[in-house]
Amino acid sequence: MPDWLIIALMALVVVASIICAVTDLRSMIIPNTITYPLIALFLIAAPFLWQDWITHLVAGVSCAILFGGAAFIKIRGQYAMGMGDVKLYTVAGLVLGLGALPCVVIASLTGAVLGIAVLRTGALNKQIPHGPHIAFGIVLMVAVGLMGWLG
Repeated sequence: MPDWLIIALMALVVVASIICAVTDLRSMIIPNTITYPLIALFLIAAPFLWQDWITHLVAGVSCAILFGGAAFIKIRGQYAMGMGDVKLYTVAGLVLGLGALPCVVIASLTGAVLGIAVLRTGALNKQIPHGPHIAFGIVLMVAVGLMGWLG
């Protein structure tokens, strides 16, 4: 696979992640029109993009199962996360492979810090979008991966 194509695909993931983050901030929705095509693209392209493509597929499926289950957990009567978050995490797993683990840690830590700050203000019923945190983790890990990959 040519280097320029991999860079273009990673740029696509970064732009799509940012769009998902902004949309989630505005409407508390991560659009399926972005996540489904990305999932399909990287399911099909994985064998051509990475030598360890099985790892990427396993990471994507693991994210889907793990966060799909977490989406049904209720905290204070509200679901902890939406299915859009699950699909964005699935994209992270497919694109990042084992790099999805640091992405999850980054998203969780930044989300926890914001959640604690919101709780300290006394806004107990405020919903906090998780998409921007996932997008931040994806963008950061793609940047780290490209820096290492480009040497």
